[in-house]
Order: sequence, then C-alpha cells, then structure tokens
Amino acid sequence: MKQELASLEGSCGFFGDADPDGLISTFLAASFTQTIRFAQPPTARFTRSPLDRFDILIAEGMGFRQIAGFDLWQVYQSDEALEQLEESSITKLVVFDHHPSPKQPLFQRRLLILNPYLKEKRTSRCVTDLIFEAIHANAKTSKQDRFWRDLDAIGIVADRCVEGSQQLIKAVVSDYREFFTGTLANLLDESVITSQLANDSEFRRAVDLFWAPYFVEGPAGVLETYRGLLENEPFDLRDILSEESDHPVLSRLGTLRKEMSARIKKMYEKPRRVVELPEGRIVVFEVDGPYQEAYTSNLIADANPGWIVVVKTRMNSVSDSTRNLLISDSRWLDEKDREEFLSRRLGMKTIKYSVRRRRPGPNLGRILMDLGVGGGHPEAAGAVVAEEAAGRFENMLVDRIMEETRAIQGLGQEINAE
Repeated sequence: MKQELASLEGSCGFFGDADPDGLISTFLAASFTQTIRFAQPPTARFTRSPLDRFDILIAEGMGFRQIAGFDLWQVYQSDEALEQLEESSITKLVVFDHHPSPKQPLFQRRLLILNPYLKEKRTSRCVTDLIFEAIHANAKTSKQDRFWRDLDAIGIVADRCVEGSQQLIKAVVSDYREFFTGTLANLLDESVITSQLANDSEFRRAVDLFWAPYFVEGPAGVLETYRGLLENEPFDLRDILSEESDHPVLSRLGTLRKEMSARIKKMYEKPRRVVELPEGRIVVFEVDGPYQEAYTSNLIADANPGWIVVVKTRMNSVSDSTRNLLISDSRWLDEKDREEFLSRRLGMKTIKYSVRRRRPGPNLGRILMDLGVGGGHPEAAGAVVAEEAAGRFENMLVDRIMEETRAIQGLGQEINAE
C-alpha cells in the first residue's frame, strides 16, 4: 500500500467512502502525499453510493489522470463507472479496501484493488488502520504522528474493527487513561478489547463527531471536514475528549453533532415494522433525510444487540451544501450529460438501506449481494433500491433473513407494526 501511495502522481484525485473510515483514510493518504511529494493536497470527493459514468467523466474533466479510492466498496457495484473508465484518459483506478468482493469487476485493465480479502484472508482491520500502518513512519513530527494515530483509532472504532488492531487501541487508551475510567481501561493488560466495548466507552463521543458531517450535510459536509483537517493544525484525542479545545474543525464538528442528536430523537417517534424471531427481532426503521441510515443503524444495533436492524432513507433530497457541490461539479460535463447527471443526483427516486446485526446470524452482505442490490460484511451491509421496488425488496430481505435464521432460531412470525 505504501508503494502504491508513493507512486501516485500529482494529477491523481481521491474518492472516499463518506463514513468515518473513508474520510479518515482519505485524509491520512492525502497528508502522506503532501509529506513526501505533493505541493497541494489531492482534490477529493466522497460518496455512499455506487459510482457511475458521471463520476469518471467529472474526474476526467477536473484533470485527473489517476484516481485513488479509500474504503471504496462502491466499486464492486460500479460496472457503469468501470466501463467509462476504459474509455477515459484516466490510466489507473487504485482502490484501498477491506470489504469482501462480491464479484469480479466487469473491466479490470485499469483497476487495481489492494484488499486483503482478495487473497482469501479475512481481515478485521479497517482501511484507516491499513493506511496508517503504511505511512506513520513518514510523519514529520511527533505531534503529526500522534494526530494520525489518534484519528486512526477513531476510524478503527467507528468501523468496528477493534479486534484486529488491539495494540494501537490499547496504546491510545493508555495515553488517555484519565478519560477511560471504566471497563476499557481495566482491560489493557490481559483481555481483548472488543468493538462493542470500545463503542460503549468515551470513544463514542469522538466517533460521533466524525459521523456528524455526513449525517447532517452529506458528501459536501465530509469534503469540508477533509479540507479542514488538511488546512488546520493537528489535534489529538485529548482535545476531543476534554471538550476544551477551540480548534476550528472540532468546533464545527461539535455543532454538527448536536444537530445530529436532535434529528435522531425525532426518528424514534416514527412507526417501524417489526418481525418477531424466537430470539430477537428484525426491525425496519425509516429516517428523515438522505444521509442518516448508516449511523442510525449502528446506534440502534448497539442499543438492541438482539435485533437485526434495517434502516432506510429516501434519497429524494439533498442538503444545500451538497446541492451546490453537485451543481459545481456538473460544469465539467457537456450539456446533455449535465442534465442527466443533475436529474440522477437531485431527483433520485431511490431508497438506501443499511442492515446490521451484533450477534451471530445470517450473512447480511451475501444476502444483499444475492438480491443484486448491494453487499458488504456478514454483520453489516448496504443496498440502494428503486423507490417503486422497495416494498418487494423489503419482503424479500425479510424472507431471506428469516430463512437463514431458521436453522439457528426457528421460525419467525411477523407481528403488527409498533
């Protein structure tokens, strides 16, 4: 990974997943390229949806000759984008990833995927941690190295990959022991710190900060955070947990976190669909706004570990900042493509789903892959479905989950919506 990062050219653009792992790994890679060679940080874009041909056309219009993707699971459902890549002047798309590959991409000549799963080795490490391992020796100062390391820890906890990064997480907890006064601090010497323990600890406050820009503002909010991290002085986890810092990035993220909390409270007031299982439930929630499904599913699953949580959001609106970003990016397209691009992005009639479980159960990523709408990990997966097909998809999803849990739990029986 370090070799590929070091070989990137100045005309390279970055694409990242819009979750904390994608944001932080993209920032770490950009910070590294500045450290070793680039005068300016790479231009970046963030998404939670599969790429399409417009992503490639815009990247080409912006002058990119290479693209680097971080935590970019979307590439596995991006046949249209890969077809366009073959016809473009972009010479390489290199993706740093850790998700199981659901299928071989349609075209591979210009696509390079660096992913431990491709060697049939299951990894419980997130992309942020893989990138940090590759770059940390190149930090210019000890302050920068700690900045990178502490962000790595936040990415690890946010992506629930603590089991594969024990040494780093324990080092961070040890350095800030005064903030970790509960079970987590007591496990430093001998026991394994699980992802659930880490998420139930003071790490949650830091994780929430890095979910908030996407939750409230969408891709444009993540992009602004990326730029803020690059343009401002380093901070560390103590600055976050003490809540005494006036760092501009942390101040902005704190405001967004408050807005996120207010919106989550409204979500719990909405009706939901419930399917009873002998042990646990399948619970389907709908959230307001187009960017809330991933974080909300994590939150509900943490609070209800016996549930299989399905959270959906309608992608028929965008935040003002993301709307402005899309309109700005459309200038790189010709008139016909610009009209279709804005129609797709601003007039989408799709529903995005996030599906999670905390206890042993069905392989959610494989189920969504088999249904042809998404994919992901066994414990957490995502899908994008046309609005008119959503009802049928939800019934098929529930049927598949119940079918795979029968051998473990027995038959499930749907009850009335709560």
